[in-house]
Amino acid sequence: MKDKSLDRCDPLNDLFNEEHYKKSLEDKDKLLFEQYKIYLQMSNDLSTRRDSCNKFYTVLVGSTLTVTSFLYVNKFPLFLLLIPLLITIGLSRNWKNHIVEYRKLNSAKFEIINYIEKYLPTNGFTIEWKIAEKNGYKGLTKYDENIPKWMLYISLLLFILLVLILIVKENSNIF
Repeated sequence: MKDKSLDRCDPLNDLFNEEHYKKSLEDKDKLLFEQYKIYLQMSNDLSTRRDSCNKFYTVLVGSTLTVTSFLYVNKFPLFLLLIPLLITIGLSRNWKNHIVEYRKLNSAKFEIINYIEKYLPTNGFTIEWKIAEKNGYKGLTKYDENIPKWMLYISLLLFILLVLILIVKENSNIF
């Protein structure tokens, strides 16, 4: 969601500390460009962290599902399979939350980057997004969110099936 307060601020007055106000316009332009480069680097670093986070969760979720399979194949009591499935459910939900929060952070950074671009000679990122949207680009985060969402659904389904099997098995022993 776009913050309307950014539309009302003047980056030469609001993005700089007061000590820089008295510098020449050329110095302000240099400082603004340096700030722009820093935001670009921070956005890139954030994307790298998000990628590492996705790899981390992929390994964890894959490992818990592997443990579940191992327990099943080696005929461990069925109730023990509930533990790694519960862990997978929690990890999948947390993974999706991380993706959403990374998206929010990067969106905020790009809102500032696009705003600073208004005061630079070119508007590369702003134009790139307009062209991408014109060509039907929807963003990759929606696809990234699908992986933990499907892991969550699969784990929930397996958990429910396992609970039902345990209930039926328990009731069949009563009679």
